[in-house]
Amino acid sequence: MAPRFFAGAALPALEISIAAIVPFCLMFLVGAVGEELGWQGYVFPILRERWSALTASLILGTLWSVWHIVPLVQAGRDGEWILWQCLMMLPLRVITVWLFVNAGQSVFVTVLFHAMGNVAQFLFPVYGS
Repeated sequence: MAPRFFAGAALPALEISIAAIVPFCLMFLVGAVGEELGWQGYVFPILRERWSALTASLILGTLWSVWHIVPLVQAGRDGEWILWQCLMMLPLRVITVWLFVNAGQSVFVTVLFHAMGNVAQFLFPVYGS
């Protein structure tokens, strides 16, 4: 019997191609460099001058979510999926900011976290299914 989500839908069988891991890592690493240089390296310090790290991270998470809406629509995602994705981005940004602050304001650490999160999401269980 296949494992099931809480909603009752069956989980697909795990299919990970070892050959896909390296291109996914490289692709998402490049994207994460661009995003995190902007979000953590530029925008967060500006927000942090005025607000606490938590408030700044929630503001940044909201901006980050809105930033992704158009690409998610272009990718054919439905409204409910986009809503949950955007809601997930808020705590992810709080964690990202926590990593940034506690790693000596290292954008590199946030790039790795961002990229590996995307790799995991798009590889498991079957290319993001």
